[in-house]
Amino acid sequence: MGVFYYVKAQDAILVIHFLHKKTQSTPRHDIEIAQRRLKEML
Repeated sequence: MGVFYYVKAQDAILVIHFLHKKTQSTPRHDIEIAQRRLKEML
């Protein structure tokens, strides 16, 4: 399992993307999704 998150303030954590990992590496597609969602939130 893996989670991308961003801490914006002391009282909030934004979960950007959650995924099931089967290997040590993170798929490029999941990284791109997390980057795109973070840009949308900021």
